[in-house]
Amino acid sequence: MNSTQLELDFAREYERVGIEKPVWVNLNDTVTTVGRDPLFSGISIRSTVPATLAVFCDAMFNRVLHTLFENAMRHGDGLSEISLSFEDRQTVGVLIIRNDGIGIPAENMPPVFAGGYGKHTGLGLFIIQSVLGLTGITIQESSENTEGTSFEISIPKENYRYDE
Repeated sequence: MNSTQLELDFAREYERVGIEKPVWVNLNDTVTTVGRDPLFSGISIRSTVPATLAVFCDAMFNRVLHTLFENAMRHGDGLSEISLSFEDRQTVGVLIIRNDGIGIPAENMPPVFAGGYGKHTGLGLFIIQSVLGLTGITIQESSENTEGTSFEISIPKENYRYDE
């Protein structure tokens, strides 16, 4: 794919950000749906996210997870597993997404969310940050070493709930 096509694809994707009103999505159902993509058939996607956890977010939240999973596949040489967990902290809920790939080199850490940074289009994490930011959700890379990559998605208390 040439750079012009990549830029057009990005423009199409980015123009959809914020078009639909935020919605409540069941996080576990979203993980399951995204994980069924044949692209991810060669890896294990393991979630300990509570089955009743719902998040108030942009309707494109599934693209957030898909892009994170796809990036792990594309850049995580030796990747075999992606795991998701949720922590209810004092002021936020944190969705933690870890993979066991090669990790992001320390010298690449700061700009991973900058538009145009990276090995493919360099726009995926930029779009993710924009999508999440519409409802006050933030994301940061939180790996502690070069074995695997971890992202923490911080969700304000008012943006998540446990449905019955």
